[in-house]
Amino acid sequence: MPPASIWIVTPPDYVHSGAFEEFALALSEGLRELGVAAPIVHRRPEGETIVLGANLLPSVPDRPPRRAILFNLEQLSPGSPWWSERYLDLLRRHRVWDYSARNVALLRSIGIAATLCEVGHADALRRIVPRETRDIDVLFYGSVNERRRAALLALEDAGLRVVALFGVYGAARDDYIARSRIVLNLHYYEGRLFEVVRVSYLLANGCCVVSETGDDPEAERAYAGAVAFTSYDGIVPTCLELLRDDARRRELGANGLALMQSRRQADALRAAIAQTPGA
Repeated sequence: MPPASIWIVTPPDYVHSGAFEEFALALSEGLRELGVAAPIVHRRPEGETIVLGANLLPSVPDRPPRRAILFNLEQLSPGSPWWSERYLDLLRRHRVWDYSARNVALLRSIGIAATLCEVGHADALRRIVPRETRDIDVLFYGSVNERRRAALLALEDAGLRVVALFGVYGAARDDYIARSRIVLNLHYYEGRLFEVVRVSYLLANGCCVVSETGDDPEAERAYAGAVAFTSYDGIVPTCLELLRDDARRRELGANGLALMQSRRQADALRAAIAQTPGA
């Protein structure tokens, strides 16, 4: 039986659950295309549900329903903050979906029967209207550690108008995206998986995305031609080159939109449901 709701775990006064909203929308719309009404909720539902933000469950009093599917959207690797016995034990006790083939392989290697559910497109995601005049050269959003800070400072030192956002989601963040010529994706964790959930929303809205390469070449190859991939040291020259080339930025944006439109979330859900015991 397909899930009947999408539960975003939302601890009190925790704004960062907003990071799950767009993917929740894609899942809800994808299930609707499959003939299943699955509203997005922020309090514990009953019955079949997909849980986003399962890593936040220790921060709320509610436990997931017995037949919940925990959708892991975190980068997993030994040594990461989510590679804890507490979180892994939670995953062992439920059905698990994951966006990353590498995460799935890692979870299966320790006995957690995870199922791949790839990130796809739903028409409702296309909701950012770009500004005619864009006053931001490079936008980054997310938490900032030393490696991210150094890259952003290097862009500023090159004379670019750089904006970094943290804790800004939804329409407020989308307004900054609409004003930006480039949106930058930088890795935070040493595992350096491609942040496909974050980037897919930008591509669905025709944005020009520059992304640091990492340790997930198979996932990156799937987005070749839609994302300007570069090494960490190549971030500044890549952004400078693209800012001088309006046609190339438009081409990347158009390629990204076309790629996402060819990958329906409904199809990814159909495949995941078929492979999940009891779903």
